[in-house]
Amino acid sequence: MHYVPQHVFDTHEAICNDILSDENISVKTKLIFPEKTIDCPNCIFDSFHGKSSGRYQTGGPIEFTGGICPYCNNAGILKTPQSDIINLRVYYDKASWRKIANIEIDSGDAFCIGYIKDLIKIRQATDIIPSYEIKEYGENVYVLAGSPVPWGFSKDKFFAAALTRK
Repeated sequence: MHYVPQHVFDTHEAICNDILSDENISVKTKLIFPEKTIDCPNCIFDSFHGKSSGRYQTGGPIEFTGGICPYCNNAGILKTPQSDIINLRVYYDKASWRKIANIEIDSGDAFCIGYIKDLIKIRQATDIIPSYEIKEYGENVYVLAGSPVPWGFSKDKFFAAALTRK
């Protein structure tokens, strides 16, 4: 049995952490989640018809007298997009990720490494958009190509995942 000194694990973790936290190396990635539905704060919801009752709700942002609610256009609900930004190491070149994981995915797809604390977020995301801040040059939207796996020596700080272009 071989003994690996603790400082090897500590050094590996420190280097991986530095890479993910360095904005010149990591990639700011936008995660898009399912839209959140909330009741309109401006009108009274008619649950029988599943839409606005057309009556103003006291304290709402835009007063109106009957008819169509100007805040939700009589839908009675508002759908708000949900998103978050995380840092990932993203590899687009197969030669780069073959050194990290022996996986086979299609060209145009990607491989990423991130903090394990962001694992729940990336699993819940409907869209994963690496380098979203330079979208004027073209935006590639991805989804998970499979289940992310723990990555690194300690297996409790980072995850790795394959992404497929949507």
